[in-house]
Amino acid sequence: KVHNDHASDIIEGMWGNLGKQFYINSPNRGAVTNLPDDAFLELRSDIDMRGPRPQPFGAFPRGLLALQHQVLDTHELTAEAAVTGDRAILRRAMLTDPICNNIGDADACIADLLKAEREALPAHWFRRK
Repeated sequence: KVHNDHASDIIEGMWGNLGKQFYINSPNRGAVTNLPDDAFLELRSDIDMRGPRPQPFGAFPRGLLALQHQVLDTHELTAEAAVTGDRAILRRAMLTDPICNNIGDADACIADLLKAEREALPAHWFRRK
């Protein structure tokens, strides 16, 4: 069975210096001019042994820009929740995510995730404050 593995294609492109482009999650680095340089975005990038280099895109249009800011806020809140173990921040992250429909769904998703990953998560997630 032939399997198209994106990672192996990227490695081949880097190692062989083939000049291929891939869509890669990487720091913006100025590719999207109206988003922060350190924002992680899925961008078309040149790949070589120096790593991915996002291609210039320009400015995101207004509606897309607003949605991308919402996604970036979700990422920031999720990272903050992971570091602090703060369930209130995790809840805000879930509610900020554009795919979350309502508070009940967010709370149920958090409960399910914490239950499923209990053995892998630090104990501070399960202490009541």
